[in-house]
Amino acid sequence: MFLKFRHNDQKTQFRNKLGYTTFYVKMTFSIQFFMHKYEVSMNQSTYVHPSPKAGQQFYLEHHGKGQIVMLNLLKFRAIADYIDAPHLAPKAEISGAAAYQLYAKYTLPLLEKAGSKTLFFGKCSPFMIGPEAEKWDAMLLVQHESAERFIAFAQDEEYLKIAGHRTAALEDSRLLPMVKSSLL
Repeated sequence: MFLKFRHNDQKTQFRNKLGYTTFYVKMTFSIQFFMHKYEVSMNQSTYVHPSPKAGQQFYLEHHGKGQIVMLNLLKFRAIADYIDAPHLAPKAEISGAAAYQLYAKYTLPLLEKAGSKTLFFGKCSPFMIGPEAEKWDAMLLVQHESAERFIAFAQDEEYLKIAGHRTAALEDSRLLPMVKSSLL
């Protein structure tokens, strides 16, 4: 199985005015998904990596069902943050957009090797229909031959060596798997 997780509960004890004891539990998960390890808060408002639940749902829904297209919505950091991948950091500060360009430069050949292809990449404008406050910098569509091929790509050692550019680049993102269907 490509998805593993464990959680640690930190209990904080409080006494209210009537003397009753209340426990508040803060849960954090250590996630190993596609060979990446991340800490995720339960009160998450930005998303750069998949949650265990989303990874499991993706696998169960798309395993053995053929081609998928991934819609990527991308919001870049003003300045790339290489704290999790200092070995990849350029000598001078760069923007999140520039870090994503480095990610794309090294990732595109690996995608092609996995049988995937980029269908579209473009700069985003504000929504015509949607929340005015929600803004994205770029959108990417990538077609994968199958969920299995996508997972193999995401676990590839060559990919894992450069994936830190993506993490450094992104402030927030969305990844939406889609399958072709008829309109009517």
